[in-house]
Amino acid sequence: MWKRIPKEKSIPPTIGKYSDWKPLLAVEGYHQCLYCTISESSFGGIRNFHVEHYRPKGIPRFSHLENDYSNLYYACAICNTFKSDDWPDDPDEMLTKACYPDPSKVDYALLFGVDGITGLATGKNLTGIYLSNKLYLNRAQLIIERRSRIAKKRYEELINIIIEQKKVLFNLAKSGNKNALILLENLDQKLSQVEAIFHLKDSTNPYNSNQTKKLTS
Repeated sequence: MWKRIPKEKSIPPTIGKYSDWKPLLAVEGYHQCLYCTISESSFGGIRNFHVEHYRPKGIPRFSHLENDYSNLYYACAICNTFKSDDWPDDPDEMLTKACYPDPSKVDYALLFGVDGITGLATGKNLTGIYLSNKLYLNRAQLIIERRSRIAKKRYEELINIIIEQKKVLFNLAKSGNKNALILLENLDQKLSQVEAIFHLKDSTNPYNSNQTKKLTS
């Protein structure tokens, strides 16, 4: 989910100011939030994302970096608002204190892990714990998003297993194996059931009050 942002591959623009460069930062940042990894497609598109000043421009010693492309990243409006001008300490690449590691040098996957069942994000170290709490990375919206990703991954894995089994059974059925034909029919039914269960999410609204309470309890 989290990725290092490869600033060394980007060509800094020579005209305009930081607000003009959001489309470039979106491409550089994989079209997802630097901090919570929610994607444009899940969060209403580029309009709901901000240009993030990694070293906050509101802190006097960083004000000269306001239009420095190397200091700019792509973040969702919520994470960027929570971060604001927060800068507890200069970065520590050992991840042993409250700070914001340089996203062009540190893969934030080193900071966070995600529970494969609940979808909860956890800090792997002191830096990760601090950022997870400061940026509220276990917002209900993000938990739902992660659970959806987990379910999709499991669904794809299961579909691939079923497809491989169908290939084997199809070849056996072609050779006259009647049991293989019966199993193939049963497997087709299972495939339809799996697809129907997975696509229930497309018609389910996850934002009613009871479900939100359960996710945050």
